Amino acid sequence: MSIKKLLNTKTAEKIHVATMSIMLSVMVLSIFYQVISRYFINFSLTWAEELARGCFIWMVLLGLSFVERNDEPIKITILRDLMSCPVQKVINVLAMVLSLVFCVICSYYGIDRVLFLMKSGQIAPGLQISMVWFYLAMPVGFVLTTIVYLLKFIRLFKGRSIDQNLEGKEIM
Repeated sequence: MSIKKLLNTKTAEKIHVATMSIMLSVMVLSIFYQVISRYFINFSLTWAEELARGCFIWMVLLGLSFVERNDEPIKITILRDLMSCPVQKVINVLAMVLSLVFCVICSYYGIDRVLFLMKSGQIAPGLQISMVWFYLAMPVGFVLTTIVYLLKFIRLFKGRSIDQNLEGKEIM
């Protein structure tokens, strides 16, 4: 199965949602357990806060590609909406190009940071796992978002409307 077909399937979206839901559940449960153990048992856990922080980081960075795929990011469109339709399309393309460049840069530096951490062998003090697992969220999230933008550009250059997302429904 090609990457484009995988990203266009409902299965990929279900996996994405399930992964983020699991991360949210683990985060909430670990913080709940931390609060209960601190205030009722009078014992503070060193790993719970670290686990919740890691899950939050993964949720946010995986969520980037999810919201962009479904064209749901927060946008400030007041000035764009005042422009004519052709100008709006140019602004949309320019925003996509800048976002793609940003994603590529973040992917590069995320991979660089992960490689550095692999060499240095840094360990998270509470969980006693490699810090690579936390920092891996950055390149994974931004590479997935880069792929989404590339697929949008492919759609654009094939002559399809820029105002449609990957599944072809209108977004504007």
